[in-house]
Amino acid sequence: TVNTDGDAPSFYGNSDTSVDVTEYFSISDDESGPTTYKYSTDGFSSSTTINSPSSFDPTTALSDGDTVEIKAIQDDDVGNSDSATTNSITVDLNDPTVNSFNPSDATDRNTEPNVISFDISDTNLDTGTISITLNDGSGSNILDAVGTSNSNIVDASGDTYEIDLTDSNGNAISLGEGDITTTVTAGDDAGNTNTNSATFTVDKTGPSTAINSINPSTAEAGGDPEVTFDLTDSISGVDTGNSDLKVDNGVLSGEIGTSGVN
Repeated sequence: TVNTDGDAPSFYGNSDTSVDVTEYFSISDDESGPTTYKYSTDGFSSSTTINSPSSFDPTTALSDGDTVEIKAIQDDDVGNSDSATTNSITVDLNDPTVNSFNPSDATDRNTEPNVISFDISDTNLDTGTISITLNDGSGSNILDAVGTSNSNIVDASGDTYEIDLTDSNGNAISLGEGDITTTVTAGDDAGNTNTNSATFTVDKTGPSTAINSINPSTAEAGGDPEVTFDLTDSISGVDTGNSDLKVDNGVLSGEIGTSGVN
C-alpha cells in the first residue's frame, strides 16, 4: 500500500539543492518489492524516473516555473501494484528583488527622514521573512524588525514597503548624524532569499570656516596679500562648488588654490 505521507512542499527553490522524495510517502506491504519514484510536469502524460530518490535535485532536473508532481509506484512479489502522487509543486528558482531605496545609496541630506522606503518584488514573497536593520556609521544598531506584523515595517502599496521610524511608545527614533545603512532581507515561499542595502548620510551641521593667515597683514594700495583659510565639514564634506569667498574694500583676483581642506 502506498500513501502520501503528508503534503509535499508547495514550492521548490534554490535553497533546496536536494530533497528526499521518499519522505513524501508511506509504503507498507509484507511482500513488497522495490519502489520506483517518478516525476512529471504534465500530469503524468509523460514522466521521468528519479534515479536517486533520497537526493533528488529539482534545481537541476526542472526549470523555473515548472509545476511538478512526484509519484511512488510499489510492486509486490506477486505482481500487485499500487501508487500515490503528491500534490503539485511549483519550481521557483528566483530570489526576491530588493531595490529602490529612499533615501537612496550614497546620498546626503540635511534632515532625518520620517520614513525609509524600499521595493521588494517576488511573485511568491513571504512577507513574514522581511527583515530590516538600521545601523549608524560606527556599526551600532538603531533598529531591527522582522515581518510585516512588526509595526516598524509597513506594506505601503504594490511592491513598496516603508520603515516607520517610531518606537513602541510612539516616539520618533533618532538616527543622529553621519552614515545610516539600511539593510533589507526578503524570502519567498520557496526559500529563496536576497539581501540588499543602501547607505545615506545625515548632516545637520554646517561647515566651519577659519582664516589662517593674511600675508602681509598690511599692504599698500595695489599690493597682493595672500589669504589662506580652512573650510571643513567632517560629515559630508565641503561642496566647493557652492562655497563663496567675498572681499570687502578690495578686489578678489588671482588663483584660488586648494590643498586638502585649505
